[in-house]
Amino acid sequence: MKYAYKSIKGCLVILMVFGALQFTQAQNGKKEIADSFQEFKSVPKSNIYLHVNKSILVQGEDLGFSAYVFDHVNQIPSADVTNLYCQFLDSTSIVIKEKLLKVENGTAHNVFAIDSLLAPGNYRIRAFTNWMKNFENPQFFETSIKVLSATQKQNRSSAKITSLDVQIMPEGGHLVAGILTNVGVSIKDEYGRSVDGLEITVLSNGSPIMGVKLDGNGHGRFSIKPLNENIYTLSVRNKEVVTVYSFPKIDETGVGLSVNEINNKLFVELKSNEKTLANLSNPAFILAITNNNTVQLYDALLDQTKLTLSFNTSDLNAGVNQITLLTADKKIIAERLFFNYDGFELMKSAQLIMKRELDSVETKINFSKLKDAQISISVLPVETIAIDKTLSIVSKFKLEPYIKGFIQNPLEYFEFVDRRTKYQMDNLMLCQGWNMYDWDEIFNVPKDYVYNFEQGLIVKAFRNGSKENEFMILPARNTKTALISIEEGKDFIFGPYFPSEGEKLKISALDKKGNASKTKVYPQFTPSIIPQFNFKKTLFPLQIGDKLDGVQFKPFKDDVEELDQIVIEVKKEQDRVDRIKNTARGQVEVFTDADRRRYFNIDSYLTRLGFTVTNVNGVYRVRSRRAIDRGVDPLVVINGATYFEPSILFNFQMFDVDYIEIDFSGFSEYGSSRGGLINIRTDPKLNPYNSRSQTFSSYDTPLSFSLPSKFYKPGYYFYNDNFFNKLGVVDWQGALKVENGTTSFKMPYYLKNKLLFRIQGMTSDGTLIDEYKIGEMAN
Repeated sequence: MKYAYKSIKGCLVILMVFGALQFTQAQNGKKEIADSFQEFKSVPKSNIYLHVNKSILVQGEDLGFSAYVFDHVNQIPSADVTNLYCQFLDSTSIVIKEKLLKVENGTAHNVFAIDSLLAPGNYRIRAFTNWMKNFENPQFFETSIKVLSATQKQNRSSAKITSLDVQIMPEGGHLVAGILTNVGVSIKDEYGRSVDGLEITVLSNGSPIMGVKLDGNGHGRFSIKPLNENIYTLSVRNKEVVTVYSFPKIDETGVGLSVNEINNKLFVELKSNEKTLANLSNPAFILAITNNNTVQLYDALLDQTKLTLSFNTSDLNAGVNQITLLTADKKIIAERLFFNYDGFELMKSAQLIMKRELDSVETKINFSKLKDAQISISVLPVETIAIDKTLSIVSKFKLEPYIKGFIQNPLEYFEFVDRRTKYQMDNLMLCQGWNMYDWDEIFNVPKDYVYNFEQGLIVKAFRNGSKENEFMILPARNTKTALISIEEGKDFIFGPYFPSEGEKLKISALDKKGNASKTKVYPQFTPSIIPQFNFKKTLFPLQIGDKLDGVQFKPFKDDVEELDQIVIEVKKEQDRVDRIKNTARGQVEVFTDADRRRYFNIDSYLTRLGFTVTNVNGVYRVRSRRAIDRGVDPLVVINGATYFEPSILFNFQMFDVDYIEIDFSGFSEYGSSRGGLINIRTDPKLNPYNSRSQTFSSYDTPLSFSLPSKFYKPGYYFYNDNFFNKLGVVDWQGALKVENGTTSFKMPYYLKNKLLFRIQGMTSDGTLIDEYKIGEMAN
């Protein structure tokens, strides 16, 4: 936690200006704020973004998506969130499809199939965690999806403007009589978009005093020194219709706050009037500058009508900063958001190379300023209308938590940063910025929360008449072997448990000799269902207008991928075996059902390979004369999990072994051991035994984690017509890794030598990648 107590110029002799009691009250207030913020930021909060491959789909296509989960406090990929719920909903918020995803290092990816049974219309995709339900404004993800019929001509869905949303926002939060104040103006249509051709005038007692111009995002500003005896209004002419809007109330007393950045310095100006100063019981204020992770606290003595404070932008955190003026007893007086570009960096690719090889395209992307990252890429024709350009990972993580309402062109604030960009960003902060933090929440952090922070499933196993005191949890795709010893008569709890689709929980009871048998325990799982989520974002249906005029819709050639899949299935197993053997350093044996029946446990298998397996006085050893050091146990790896003691193999059953690699070189990707390597991969679906011969009990899990699904592209009749150019999909890569600044992939060649790449992702230190890039085929 970073926080600071500081004094500003003009306050060094603060004790000479006002009493010691007032000074003490201000210092106590700062300490209470810092302590409260420390407690507040210790509560985990995450922000979720989904990169969807496109937002306008046709029946029969897949909706591919990659999930990015951000630690909102520390601004890095979440290391703690594992359970992510993803839902596909209709326009009435009824859940049509849903999945539980396992998040690793802040990322996950999957697919929702948009089958032909799904009616054309407006839908939503949503992602959330159970823990988010504890907060008033959770940073879950939700966006609009439009599904079109593959055979019917589309009706136009242009939005007609019927009303304007006009907001008048004084800087700092209020107007004070006689104080020159910047006032933000935001004018949007009912779909959150800017409106062209407006004539905007500020009126005083019905007479025009100044005009207001808006930027391309519907924001503008003007300065005014309001007087109580005047009535101020805003006149907006939209074509022939003139509407007059009232100003906010003008306070007789108060303190105004304004910010201005000049040459990498931020100037914060506090302004008041004589009546306010005469009534101040304590002129000692606290200026707090906060972001997600830090709070800086400054003394501010307002003994004159104007006080200007200056800060180097390099001393502030990059991104959004909340500037708050508080009294010594922690009452909020004024607030303002400021976006600091100093130190802020959005990563982009340096080079994209496309090279055609027969019917495919080898694609390589280089990044000059980063080494490693997790990214996702949607590849589409350059004429596409299927992307929602309001979706942006940098906007979701760096802007949306602090902005009220719709952000029209989010990437415009980050692509080319100049004076104009900074001015428009400050307009956004002035017109749509809201409290980064609710100070009531900071000062009153709950001690208990209703909804759990979930990590996998927790299993409580009731004995149900079982007399054994030792149990073994058998390994699965995401579950290691676990030995559990409990007191007689006690139930037991274990977790986190990450069952994949189709997997069952397998538990063996162990007698005193270590022999395994079925058990009578009765397990209960938490969570057992996907929870209800009652939060909802205000979303606008995606508008197509006349963009599809003249486009001829056709059903997809569904048999194309089905035929391809049949061919693939014939070769798939042999290709898989060849790939395993070609990438392994050691000797690989892929098991058949006969092999799984032949070996009761791994001891007999290892003995056949020349290992010596002993179990003396409870010490389980595995040694080999072929190892570099015969007196050292081998390194054991089971489903990617590394074990430096071979005891994990005690009573290891072979019923679901996929393959085993034996390597005596002493070196492997999992580590080095002079005793060699035993690398085991299992698959619960391979078990050939019937239930009567099993030495374990199996239990269905009411909730499981969806495995990443393959993204399928439908068969298009043509790759050069308007249907494909505007709505088609070239490729979707949902889980690409950038290693040493480079990533590459292969995609089909669809007669397109110029393509649009939508690239998004993040690095382990929280740097974001967010860009549109045009790629052209190399000669």
